[in-house]
Order: sequence, then structure tokens, then C-alpha cells
Amino acid sequence: MNRQRLISDFHAYHASAIDEGRRLGAILLPRTGFDPAAADRLARSLASQGVEVGVAGAGFSACGSHAAGTYVIDLAQPAGRLARVLLDPSVSLPADFTAEQERRRAQGLDHQLYDIAAWALPLAYNTPAIQCRSRPGVAVTPLSGDAPLTGGVIDGRSAAAWIVRPGLSGMRFLTAALRDGLNVRALEAGFTLDGRDWPAGSLVLTRGANPDDAPARIARIATDTGAVVEGVADTWVTAGPSLGSDRASVARAPRIAMAWETPTGPTSAGGLRWMIEREYGYPVTIIRTAQIAGSDLSQYDVIILPDGGGYAAALGERGVAGLRDWARQGGVLIGVGGGMGFMSEPGSQMLATRLESRVADEDAEAPAPADEATVPGVILTSPDQLRNVVRPAEGSPDSIPGILLRATTDPDHWLAAGVAPELNILASGSEIYAPLRLDQGANVVRFAGPDDLLAAGYIWDENRAQLAYKPAVVAQSLGSGS
Repeated sequence: MNRQRLISDFHAYHASAIDEGRRLGAILLPRTGFDPAAADRLARSLASQGVEVGVAGAGFSACGSHAAGTYVIDLAQPAGRLARVLLDPSVSLPADFTAEQERRRAQGLDHQLYDIAAWALPLAYNTPAIQCRSRPGVAVTPLSGDAPLTGGVIDGRSAAAWIVRPGLSGMRFLTAALRDGLNVRALEAGFTLDGRDWPAGSLVLTRGANPDDAPARIARIATDTGAVVEGVADTWVTAGPSLGSDRASVARAPRIAMAWETPTGPTSAGGLRWMIEREYGYPVTIIRTAQIAGSDLSQYDVIILPDGGGYAAALGERGVAGLRDWARQGGVLIGVGGGMGFMSEPGSQMLATRLESRVADEDAEAPAPADEATVPGVILTSPDQLRNVVRPAEGSPDSIPGILLRATTDPDHWLAAGVAPELNILASGSEIYAPLRLDQGANVVRFAGPDDLLAAGYIWDENRAQLAYKPAVVAQSLGSGS
């Protein structure tokens, strides 16, 4: 009896999703964003979760004009509701629920929001998605989740150089080329070569700087990584930095290590390791945090501190001093989340930025002296005024659940080369950092202004105001390193 009912309910739910989807149309994933490979990655991720994704075999018109290769997700399918939840950025929380969370927060109670309040995958992948009520009539080819990425070399037979545009596939190409011993230059600014414009972050491999079999090796790597490599007839740059300038640095294969186990957070450490090793195909050496103090750090060029709390205690004074000295001698130390928090602590002597405390309410009462028997009387005229009086005078900003926030990159900083000018960043917690002064370092990525800050999810008004224009990524030199 129960078995039949479960099967019947399962069938009815998915059948009703098909009927509902016929009225809703389709969602399109065009390959027109800053990084077309992001759309490729998202489409395959959806297909691996059972969402039916089609690849348009020709150009078509539906909510605009779209090229062949556009991904089409017809919502008239059993997984149509799942596709909408994952792709629709406009899913909002009920007003009565958010009002209750604000009430609880005003009373000092924990909110009831889930740890992630935004899950719009196109925003997370920084790639466009179009919701179209009219279902495209173009013929599509079903996409499988394990479909190989299509890469190759264009005009490469007699090329004087080969160029790869930045993005996910470009990064995979770079790591593979470095491991294969090829000479690759990364351009810090956009340039014009062979009559074409190339963006900052483009990778250039010249024939003269590489071995005789470079064409075959480049073609193999392009196929393996899904990168599109374009050959050019000469290396004469007509605008922008020349290939021999100090803004066309020769990339070297870095030796990367990552802190592991206590105090690192498993989702942060695991996610970072997966991205570097599996997504980009590059090796990472794992070091237990407690063993960093006794390790020979000169073996590494880069050390990553994932999100986590308690680095100072886990490293000990010797470990903290060792990391700092290693960075001063040329190492690159990267802190993510709590790792950055540790680096910003005064005792670490690594970063000049500091965590901000909560901005005090303008009409909040000053705290009364603790040794006085009485305090001046006040007249409260509203519940809001009472909330301001009872709220602690100091403390961290209220914690936010995982939401997507808009951010802008600094186009003049070399770390932003090859990164989209506008980003969506998954943010959570209460950490807000003060901007670095120009004489201290650079604010490479900053959050958008208050009106444009929230891309998806729910944010407290105070956090919206205080996070606006604050840094999301900072860079600072430390001796010969950073």
C-alpha cells in the first residue's frame, strides 16, 4: 500500500512539473559572459543532477537572438522545478518569515535562516541566464554531465605565437602548460595584436621561447583542457604592453602548500583543494597546521590558509613567526575567511587591515559607569529606542547567512588581470574589513554600493550599509613576499 502510494506520488509530482513547465517556458544559458567556460561548467553540473539540458544546434530568436551552442533548459521536464530553484535568482523569502527574523534579531535571539540563503547558480558561476516564457523552437542535442569540453587550436599551423583568453579553461591550460614545461607569458593589461583585441590576463606562448614540438604539445593540452587556443601571425603589439615588457610576466610553476586539519574548516579546505587539484589539475601539498612550525617552508612558493578559527593557537608563536619570516623572504601567503582574519590580527604582523566592529546606532545611549549607584534617567518613546538602549555598545556586526553579494575588481591591479570586472561573491558571517590605505597595499576586489550590493539572498540593513564599498580581497607586500 505505502509502496504504491510513494510511486504514485513520485510520478504525479514529476508529471505536474512537466505541465507547469509548459506554461513557464525555458531558461537559456548563453555562452556570452566574460568566461564562456563558466556556462559550459554550469550546464554540465545541471545535467549531472538529472536536469535535461540541450545544446542549440543553430542560432535562434527567443527573448533575444542567441548563437548556436547556447544551452536550453526546457522547463517542461520532470526536473523542471529543480532547475527553477537552482537557476532563478528572484526566489524570495515570505514577508512574515523575514519580519519574524528581524523581530528575533532585535531581541538578541538567533535567527532561523538556513546557513545558505542564496543558491542562484548562474550568479555563483558569474554567467548570464535568461528566463524566457516562449519555448525556443530550435533543435537541441541532449547534454550529458560528463560530456568533454570542446577545445582546440585555431590557425595554429604557421603561427608565430598562440594566445589563450582568460577563464576556467584558460586556467586549466596554464596549469597543464606549466607542468609540461612550456614558456607562458601572462599579460597584465589588454593589448592589440594581429589586428585583434585581447583582454588582460590573456596567456601568450611564442614559438621562439618554446621547444620545436610546442605546436603538438599545445594542441594536446588544448584538447585535454577544453581551452580554445588562437594562433597569430606575428608578435608585434600595436597597443598595450609588449610581450617583452615587465607587464608580460613569464609564469612559473609554483609549489603550493595548504594548511590542513585543525583549525581549518573542512568545507573550505576541501573545496579549495578540490578546485586546485581537480578543477585546475595542479598538485597541492597538505601540511597539518600544527606541523607548520617544524616544517621547511622554503620548499614552497605559496601557502594557503583556508577558513577556520584559532590559527594563532594552532600554529604557536614559532609557527606564526615562521610563516611571517617565510613571506618576508619571498613567499606568497593566502588567507581565506578566518585565514585572512588571522593574518589581520595585530599579533601576526602580516596584514594592515583590521576587522571592523559594529557601527553604533546614532541615538544609542552611552554606557553608564559601572561603579555608579544610579544612572541618569531617560524617557523611551518607542520600541525601537528601547532596542537601541539595550543593545551592547560594542561588538561585531550581526552574522549573515550565506548570500551572494556584488563586487567590483580593480582594473589597475595585476591580480585582477583575467578576472571579470563584476563578480558575485558568496559571503557569510560577521566579518567586515577596513580598506587598506594606498601606502599599505591594495583593495583588489571591493563590494558594491548599498543599493546594488545584494545579488541574491537576505541581508540585514545594517550589514548592507556597513559592507558597502568595503574590501573583499586585499593584497599587501611583506618584505620580498606578500
